Amino acid sequence: MNIFLVRIKHFYSTISKRGDILDKKCRYKPYHGAGVLFWCKNEHDSSIFILLGKRLYNPLKGKWSVPGGGYEREDGFISKKFNYRATAMRESYEEIDIKADLNDKAAFFKCHLFFFNWELFDCEVKEKFYPRHYNEFSQLKWFSTNELPKNIPLLLKIQIAKLESILKR
Repeated sequence: MNIFLVRIKHFYSTISKRGDILDKKCRYKPYHGAGVLFWCKNEHDSSIFILLGKRLYNPLKGKWSVPGGGYEREDGFISKKFNYRATAMRESYEEIDIKADLNDKAAFFKCHLFFFNWELFDCEVKEKFYPRHYNEFSQLKWFSTNELPKNIPLLLKIQIAKLESILKR
């Protein structure tokens, strides 16, 4: 393999959590992942609160994010397509030890680009909860959608805005 391809592979493997953006023949491998946005409504003023965790590891180290991650074979397929719902449920359980009830629920946000595929599912809870056990986050916190932290990914800001617009209908 020439030195140029080795450098490209090294560069992209440092970006990817598992180093799997490129395969052995240096072809791009698209990312498939899903997450869960836990939210609840304040009974008194109808404000919306969402659960975010501060990531411990790259690629989002130090940023506030939702429980979620990459597709794994055990998540299976539905009609020959990736089962993003199973991915979101598994990641929620792995990361915050909560089994999200997403049965028969469609993703409220989908982003399918050539190299990046992501679906986010919303899960309404009756009241705020605080998981005792969580991985991949240094802390978990409920935020009002009016007072979100500054260091959240732009894509998550867009997803939260979409959830708010859906709930206001």
